[in-house]
Amino acid sequence: MPLSFFMVGMDSQGLRRTLSLFDAFSIGINAIVGAGIFVVIGIAAGTAGPALMLSILISFIISTFTALSFVRLSKTITKEGGAYEFAHELLPPPMGFLTGWLWLFSNIIGGAAVAIGFAQYLSFLIPVGDYRVVAAAIALVVTLLNYYGVKGSALVGDAINIIKMGILVLFVIVGIFFINLGNFTPFAPNGLGGSLTVAALFFFAFTGFGRITTLSEEVKDPQRTVPRAIILSLAVSSVIYVLVAFVALGLIGYSSLSVSSFPLAEAILKSGVWGLGHVITVGALVATFGVLRILGLGCVARGLCHVKD
Repeated sequence: MPLSFFMVGMDSQGLRRTLSLFDAFSIGINAIVGAGIFVVIGIAAGTAGPALMLSILISFIISTFTALSFVRLSKTITKEGGAYEFAHELLPPPMGFLTGWLWLFSNIIGGAAVAIGFAQYLSFLIPVGDYRVVAAAIALVVTLLNYYGVKGSALVGDAINIIKMGILVLFVIVGIFFINLGNFTPFAPNGLGGSLTVAALFFFAFTGFGRITTLSEEVKDPQRTVPRAIILSLAVSSVIYVLVAFVALGLIGYSSLSVSSFPLAEAILKSGVWGLGHVITVGALVATFGVLRILGLGCVARGLCHVKD
């Protein structure tokens, strides 16, 4: 099979730099704000209780140190591939090989979880039958979208980001008027251990900023743009996570959140605003679709790295 088959989005000089700061920022936001906030937040609430907000802050602080490492590395190594390329350049070859495969495996596992989250929220709107079939189908759609070019996919990502963030802001603005402060007690039903466990869970979501570095060769002025996009995406997403968690907990409490397959949609029903549950569900579908797109882009980028080598 000719190499040109794999070199989607490339010219004779290499990858075309078409992604702006907003595009790179959107990649980070789409990777971080997805299944974690729409699906995992329910599971997390069951473990940490209202201390979920503290867990998010702990995770943000720890993630910041990792982000600063990525910032420094992305200024020095601007090749496509992210963590794989960092390890490949700075460590013995076996470490780069191991890092690349671990990252790919994490994409596969994370993608499966996100696709299932998409299917669960879709079931809130329509009967879907076997959710595994729906999950596989949406993964295939995203793969085809990424195959036909990064810039076009980035435009889709920007639109996804705007819709998703707008819906989450709507959730916070409407929901905050219906919160019950009694839902915040007891604050930490499982103690500090529960909070730290959930912090580790959200760390996995926050490190989505690393997806930006997998596309460094397609970003304009990567030594400036990639670090800025990493910091912006982490900061903005952490604020969104805390606000959404506060409102969701205040609306129905951690016990109800923990047993729901679509926690934010169920929480906003407490407001009694007609149709808002469906709007939030659309946001969840858009968000999980966006995360799957970014996971797919990471796999494509690493594939291109091996082709170029």
